[in-house]
Amino acid sequence: MTVRLEADAVFTVDSDDTVLAPGAVEIDEGFVSWVGDPWQVPPASGTDVRRLGGLLMPGLVNCHGHSPMTLLRSAGDGLQLDRWLRESVWPREARLQDEDVYWGMSLGAHELLCNGVTTTCEQYRHPEAVVDAVLQAGIRTVYTPAIFDVPEAGPGLPSSVNVLLALGTKLKPFTGPNTEIPGVDPFPSKNRFKPLNGRVQQVPAPNM
Repeated sequence: MTVRLEADAVFTVDSDDTVLAPGAVEIDEGFVSWVGDPWQVPPASGTDVRRLGGLLMPGLVNCHGHSPMTLLRSAGDGLQLDRWLRESVWPREARLQDEDVYWGMSLGAHELLCNGVTTTCEQYRHPEAVVDAVLQAGIRTVYTPAIFDVPEAGPGLPSSVNVLLALGTKLKPFTGPNTEIPGVDPFPSKNRFKPLNGRVQQVPAPNM
């Protein structure tokens, strides 16, 4: 069924920064199929029309996130960066398990979605837990495994190679043309990672 969302204004964020006032967006099977003036184009028969009012715009994008660290809020407040990492963050992160990271990512995703952020670029360890959490939450994610060594972080942290191999089993390589961002293939091939469930991609990125 087609769903039409009508608003007082629609920010299209197209190349011309078009603003439609009023405006409407139609969705078919989870994809935007039409954007335009609801007064000029009436809805087709059977369309589910929802009059929202207000402003309708594409979701915001968080370009750099470590959302599972919501569990570490207020830890080490007031410390300088090097002491905060070495004395507060890294020792705590070394004790985190998959379930801890899952719930930390779930909380972070909930906060992002509640504030209009529908896509987030995440870097963190425990890749299976992060991916499972974002799939459950329904937020789009570009996931960049933690590809760096942490001094004095404690034992038990997986190597960068093992992180990539583990995530590679979940984001299976494919050779189709629909993925624009190349993934990290731990095997010697030219494959790209297909977005998992259409919403999760893996790419390499430094921690800046």
